[in-house]
Amino acid sequence: IVKVNLLDKNDSPPQFSQSRYTAVVPENSPIGTLVATVSATDPDLGPSSVVQYDFSNPSQINGLYKITKETGEISTNGILTGKGRKEPYVISVRALDNGDPQQFMDTELYITVGDVSRNDGVPKFLKPEPGQIAEVPEEASVGTAVFQADAMDPDDPNTANGKLVYSFPDDGTIVQKLFQIDPNSGLITTKVPLDREEREEYTLILEARDLGNPVQQTSRLLTVVVKDVDDHPPQFERQRNSVPLMMEVEEEMPINMKIGEVIAIDKDIGRNAVIDYAIIYGNDDGVFGISRDDQNRGIITLDKRLDREMSGLHTLTIKCFEP
Repeated sequence: IVKVNLLDKNDSPPQFSQSRYTAVVPENSPIGTLVATVSATDPDLGPSSVVQYDFSNPSQINGLYKITKETGEISTNGILTGKGRKEPYVISVRALDNGDPQQFMDTELYITVGDVSRNDGVPKFLKPEPGQIAEVPEEASVGTAVFQADAMDPDDPNTANGKLVYSFPDDGTIVQKLFQIDPNSGLITTKVPLDREEREEYTLILEARDLGNPVQQTSRLLTVVVKDVDDHPPQFERQRNSVPLMMEVEEEMPINMKIGEVIAIDKDIGRNAVIDYAIIYGNDDGVFGISRDDQNRGIITLDKRLDREMSGLHTLTIKCFEP
């Protein structure tokens, strides 16, 4: 009798129980949460039949998952998020035997990270940026666009968690009487004409909140500056029936000497507040002149020789006007 012992040769790679694996894991699951378990067997004998597991391409993992080499258990190793991603993550998993030469087989694990745990995506304002200023002309018509606010939510915009609504806080300030914000688009417009002389700027608190549960919201400040419009004519700080302003000057006074000044005011600002002056009556001989100084005053000067014997009193009518 001849007995022939066939020695096993490591000629068979491990075989997975499934051609591919799928798993769903909620976002923000604690580290160590079990995602899936892969399983493979090897038909060889002895050490060649012992199977261990690893990731075929560690760069796919980004440190988010770990695998137990002896059991094939794959668990989380970082905080996962499914926001803004519809496609699953694909991870290649390898089963290796302990033979010589070593044999292996790869399979794929499809992991979907579900944005299902809770409404934890907080809205964020894109516009206005911190410290940004908007401008609107005074007396602008009702409905004039002031600013286009824009915010985003990391949750799916097609769900309540990602749907944003814009508003002003109900804080009892005058803002809601003067401005309105479209809850859907975020466009801020005027409700009444604004007067810069009454108030030059306003601080608006903008809010963006989602419709999820619990509600998430954020806020941002916007400064609105009311731009000046030249809507106020200059005027003297005197009534029309006031006693004329009296000035005394000696005859034979040097030419071009200052003999007095008049002051007018304009409620506008900047270039709109510049005032010019002119003598419109009582100066037929051109004896007097008037010009504006750097403080917006009308400086009256002597342009020709004065002779009291020819005229001891001069009555001038002075006009203030915008240049």
